[in-house]
Amino acid sequence: MEAENELTSKVKSRIDLAKECSIVADSLIKSSQLISAVNRIYFSMYYALVAAALRDGTVLKSDDEALLWLKNQAKEGGKFSERMFEMFQQAHTNRIRVDYEVELELNEGDVNVMFDTMQEFAEVLISYAETGEVVRQIVDIEDEEVAADDEFEVEQMIAEELHNHIVLVPWDFSEVASYALQHAVRFAQKVKGRITLLHIVKKDKEIKPAEDKLAKEAHEAISTYGITTDYIVKVGNIFTEISEVANEIKAKLVVMGTHGVKGMQKITGSYALKVIADTKSPFIVVQSPPEHDEVRNIVFPVDYRREIKQKLNQARMFARLYDAKFHICIPKTINSTLTLQKTTHNLKFVRSFFKANNIDFEVHYVDGTTDFADATLKFSGETKPDLIMILVTKDISIADFILGAEEQRIIANDAKIPVMCVNPLHAKTYTYKTGYA
Repeated sequence: MEAENELTSKVKSRIDLAKECSIVADSLIKSSQLISAVNRIYFSMYYALVAAALRDGTVLKSDDEALLWLKNQAKEGGKFSERMFEMFQQAHTNRIRVDYEVELELNEGDVNVMFDTMQEFAEVLISYAETGEVVRQIVDIEDEEVAADDEFEVEQMIAEELHNHIVLVPWDFSEVASYALQHAVRFAQKVKGRITLLHIVKKDKEIKPAEDKLAKEAHEAISTYGITTDYIVKVGNIFTEISEVANEIKAKLVVMGTHGVKGMQKITGSYALKVIADTKSPFIVVQSPPEHDEVRNIVFPVDYRREIKQKLNQARMFARLYDAKFHICIPKTINSTLTLQKTTHNLKFVRSFFKANNIDFEVHYVDGTTDFADATLKFSGETKPDLIMILVTKDISIADFILGAEEQRIIANDAKIPVMCVNPLHAKTYTYKTGYA
C-alpha cells in the first residue's frame, strides 16, 4: 500500500509540473516571449509523458529515454499512436533549436499552434496517467475517410441537433430587431419551431409596460407569419441576460440584429462577442432582412484550430434543412508550416465528413491574403453567400473585446451577409487551469 501511495504521489507531481509548464507557456505567449514559451511547451509534454510512463512503472530520466519509450508505445498494438510520437519528436526538435539558438523563425501564430498541439497531446497522456485508460487516440486523417474516434465525437455533437426548436430573438423595438425576426421565422418554419422575443429592462417598474408592448409585437408576428411566438421580459443588462435566457430555455438558435461594428457597440458595447461567446446556443447576427427564403450557399472557413470540427453539427443540420452547398475557404498561401499542417489536417477531416454525409461542397483557395479572416471576407464579398458560418474564439480575452477579434470583423462585414457564430463546446475543452469545463 505504501509503495502504491508513493507511485500515485510521483504521478501527481509530474502531472502538476505539466500543468504548471502549460500555464507558464500561455503567459509567455501572451507577453510575446516566444522562445521561452516553446521551451515550456516541450516540458509540459515531457512531464505528461513521464507521468504516463510512471503509471506503467517506468521511470524516465532523460529526453532520449522519453522519446524511446513513446516510440515503443507507438508501435503497432501499442498504447499510443505514431502521430503522438511525431508530435513529441517535433516539440523536442523545436526546444533544442530555441535552446541552442539554432535559426528558427517564430511568430505568435506558430507558437499558438504548438500550444494547441501540446494541450491535445498532454490531455491524452494525463488522462492515462490518472486512470490507466487511453480515452482516445490522436491520429492522422486520410483524405477519403473519417477517423473512428473523431467520427464518434462528431456523432455525439449532432445527436441532439434537432432536439429543441426554440429560436430566441433579442428585441429592442428597432428596425434591425425586425430583420432578426424575419431571419428567425425562416429558420423556425423549417424546424417547425417557435419564436421567443426577449426584451431587457433596467428596473422592475419597467416590466409591465414592456410586457404590454412586447405582447403586441408577438401577436403581430403570429398574425404575419403564422408561427407560435411568445415573449420574455427580464431586468438586467444585455451583456448577461441574453446568454442566461438562451441557456435557460435551451434555445436552438439566437438571432440578433446589429448595425455592423457601430451597431454592435451601440447595442452591446465592446462586449458584443462576449454575449455570443458566453452562450451555448449558436448565434446568427444579421444586419439586413433576408434576401431569399432559402439558405442555399454557405461559406465555411477552415483554419488550424482543433475546435473547427464543432461547426460540423450545424453544417449537417443546415444541409438537411435547406439542401445547402458549402463553400470551404482558406487562404491560398499560409506562411507558417505548422499552421499549414493543422489547416490541412482540418480540411481533410471536413471534406471527409461532407463526403460521408452527402453534403455538397467546394473548396476555394483565396488569393491575395495570408489572413484567414481576410480570406473569408474577400471570398464572401465576391460571392454574396446566404450565410457565413464561423467558430468563435475559445476564451476570448478583454483585449479582443476592446480591439476587436477577427470574428467581429466578419460579423460586421460590409456586404451585410448574416453570420452564424458557433461556440466551442466547453464540456469537451480541457485546459490545465480549470480541467474539464
